Amino acid sequence: MGCGSSQAEAPDKKKGNHSEKHSISSQDTELADKQKLYQRGNYLLKKGKYDQAINLFNRVLEIDPEFADAYYSKAIVAFEQNKIEDALNLLKATLEKQPDHVYALNEAGCLMIKQRKFPEALDYLEKAYAKQQNFSEVNYSLAYALSKLNRKEESLKYYDLAIQEDSQQKHFYINKATTLIELNKHEEALKCVSEALKLDSNYLDALITQGNIYKVTQQFDKMYGTCSAMLKIDNNNKLVQQMKEEAEKNLNIQITDQQASTIIPIEDKLTLAENLYSEKQYAQARKVVDQILKKDPLHYQSLRLNAKIQVEQGQYGDALTSLNKALSQQPKDINALKEKAFVLEKLKRLEEALQCHTMIIDEETNQDKKEKQANVYMKLGKVKEASEIFESLNVKHNLDDPQTYIFKGKLLLSQEKYDEGMTFVQEGLEKNKNNIEIMQLLAQFHKAKKNEKEALNLHQQVLDIDKHNDCSHFEKGVIYCDQNQYKKALESLQKINKLDFNELCYFYFGLCYSKIEDYKNCIKNLNTYVKLGRVKLEEAYFMLGGANLYLLRFDEAEENYIDCIKQNPNNAEAHYQLGNVYKKDKQIEEAKKYYELAHNLEPYNETYKQTYETFVNEKNYLVEYSNSLLFTLSTFIGVCQLNQKQQDYDQQKSEKYLNILLLLETNQKKRFNTIENHFEQLKQLIAKSYDMQYTVIDDTLFPIMQYWHNQKICKKKKDVNDFVTSIIHTVKLLVNINSDKILNVINSEKSLNNKYCVEFANKCQHEFYKNRSGSLGLIDGIKILGFLLKYHKDFSKDQMAFSELIATKYQVEEIQIFHESYFKQ
Repeated sequence: MGCGSSQAEAPDKKKGNHSEKHSISSQDTELADKQKLYQRGNYLLKKGKYDQAINLFNRVLEIDPEFADAYYSKAIVAFEQNKIEDALNLLKATLEKQPDHVYALNEAGCLMIKQRKFPEALDYLEKAYAKQQNFSEVNYSLAYALSKLNRKEESLKYYDLAIQEDSQQKHFYINKATTLIELNKHEEALKCVSEALKLDSNYLDALITQGNIYKVTQQFDKMYGTCSAMLKIDNNNKLVQQMKEEAEKNLNIQITDQQASTIIPIEDKLTLAENLYSEKQYAQARKVVDQILKKDPLHYQSLRLNAKIQVEQGQYGDALTSLNKALSQQPKDINALKEKAFVLEKLKRLEEALQCHTMIIDEETNQDKKEKQANVYMKLGKVKEASEIFESLNVKHNLDDPQTYIFKGKLLLSQEKYDEGMTFVQEGLEKNKNNIEIMQLLAQFHKAKKNEKEALNLHQQVLDIDKHNDCSHFEKGVIYCDQNQYKKALESLQKINKLDFNELCYFYFGLCYSKIEDYKNCIKNLNTYVKLGRVKLEEAYFMLGGANLYLLRFDEAEENYIDCIKQNPNNAEAHYQLGNVYKKDKQIEEAKKYYELAHNLEPYNETYKQTYETFVNEKNYLVEYSNSLLFTLSTFIGVCQLNQKQQDYDQQKSEKYLNILLLLETNQKKRFNTIENHFEQLKQLIAKSYDMQYTVIDDTLFPIMQYWHNQKICKKKKDVNDFVTSIIHTVKLLVNINSDKILNVINSEKSLNNKYCVEFANKCQHEFYKNRSGSLGLIDGIKILGFLLKYHKDFSKDQMAFSELIATKYQVEEIQIFHESYFKQ
């Protein structure tokens, strides 16, 4: 939010194992329904579908009005829509339900910061910190507020805690740097900026902060260089343009040679000259280079830059002199040779140019390019292609050159000639002790030979020489993963400074977090990997699917497993797990499809076979049940609860139908000897599916069910008329014995307030009145009665069953105006 915090969803509650369960208790089912709605709401929130998200959060609150996280998520939606006051009120509502809600306390603090109410912000944030001290966003927000309250030294402690908890947030470093600048701790501030730029070299806020530090410390040459770098990122940035002008004014490039030699170090002068050259300010760049060469006439990089400037100025003779001086130091520099050949051609000294080109051809073996290509081939498992490249790199055998051992060693590794390769590379290591690249190559041979202990030992030796060697930290992590030692693997991987040196870092982080069941971090790392990676995508998508399924994020899990199947259409387990997703998400047809595909891919897998056959049998039962009169009527009653004027009415109706279908599936194997037990089970299921009160079902469904059960009717179409007659009778009785309550509801405008309802209720008899039901059930009883009376004649037709009639005739509007039909009968 205002100070960099934006927590889109509350922390997930601890879920059970995401393996299949075939019996769900009433309490567990309710929890799963609520949690599923909440998770899907947060998914829509992240997708920017705010209205749909709000609808789901409201449904969660209908199920559980005390569910604080739903209020919190609604607050985030309000904030995203820039409804600041609404957001604050919803955060207060969250805190009323749960006073120690850390996320809400943090967001409330951030809103106060946004409004520059820092004392109020501090009050919220200190409460959040007292509850959870290892939450990076809280520590960061607390540090920011303290800094604004001029408690800067104190704020540094919390910046450090935030960075310790999450070192990947670049804005943490920059705001800490800003505080350090205000405390005149410029060296420490520069270190913070440097850390932020490691995360993002084009982070403009970091570069601006760096420029300001150089300004305060009067290092105008460095300030100028930083401004030049920023303008390459954003050429129209007014602030940066002003900073650059200020640097130029203070730097005053026309200073004397004596002043230049005493003020600016050679490295900084060279950087300045390179920036001037890139901006085509050749005359000024030439003056700076001349200052360097006056102090060090053989400075190699300056000679090379000087030659480039002279070429741009058309001074080819001087450029040739500069290049010859440079080549006298490094005669095999291919780039310098190319530049010399170009200059010789300009000078029409074609014979010499031809000799220069010949030298280039002899030296230019494209080693770096080919070696990288070969390494990629090895990662992809294309041994033949990698071998051919390493063969070409190993044409000349110079056993005094460590590269010979490296190239040939990689060749032998790609050809899986492990014994020969180990002997050869070991010889190279004896001749080139402590050569890190050879040590790491030898470790790869040991790993390939399953000598993990020796491989780990070699990588540790590398780290004893260079404790920041990312490659060895990574390889140790991979070996520990192969050994199923995931906590040790994490310890090694977490020591890597630059994860981008190998995109597989994110994959192995995801793997480790998956194995230790830290699914949020698993998802975070694997989502990064699938954007960057080219190998192991099938495994990455599969793990993402499992993690999201565990967190009940069905939409994301579905997408992940589908992506996994795209990588490998024959992955039977991915098809099976996708079937589980659809089953849990109540998409019955899709679940059947993917269970069947998994079974077809691996017909002898007992798990796939049994799951598919069981599911088909269950589904057949459910289809038969869903076509029954009882199910049609229960669905019909539930739909009466919906608001047809809502835009997503059709979607809601479909969802309700699927909800009850899956809930019935849970209990489909149970058979009951008495109607009371059967009804109690179904009543729970229907109530949870439609969020209905038990009284609604008691009053409208039980009498009908009782008659249906006792008479065992509706086996054939001819029984439909008797069934409808029973419905009319039972609902009439229900209305008669509760007419006073009906009138009270109508008069209090909780239902349709019109003369027909009043007149109908007044005609009801009172002699059987019993205090046994709630008003909502009575209202629905009236609606059903009016509907049935209106279409009573249609029910007697042999060619039309009751369920077919519902599908063709049912309209909510007709139910709501049933009373007109009643008086026309």
